[in-house]
Amino acid sequence: MFIDRKIKITLNDKSVEFPCNLCKSSKECMGGVLCKMTEYISNRLPEVYFKLDQNQPNIIVKSDNDSVIKAQNVINRAIRLRNVNRNR
Repeated sequence: MFIDRKIKITLNDKSVEFPCNLCKSSKECMGGVLCKMTEYISNRLPEVYFKLDQNQPNIIVKSDNDSVIKAQNVINRAIRLRNVNRNR
């Protein structure tokens, strides 16, 4: 488990970071190999790549102009669903 690690999600040229310690699956993550955030996003969007840059997980989403809004919605939904502090 990596307490201070952040996962970086890049959509075209814009990036957002999500702290791994706020993810519900941070204990099972295995350093990014079994990242549930990557799994969730890649199941819903085409052209999703995972890369480990300088010991920081990086999810790269390629999207054309027509589906950028859909991709942003999927990323925001993934962050909300994976967040430990999410209220039901």
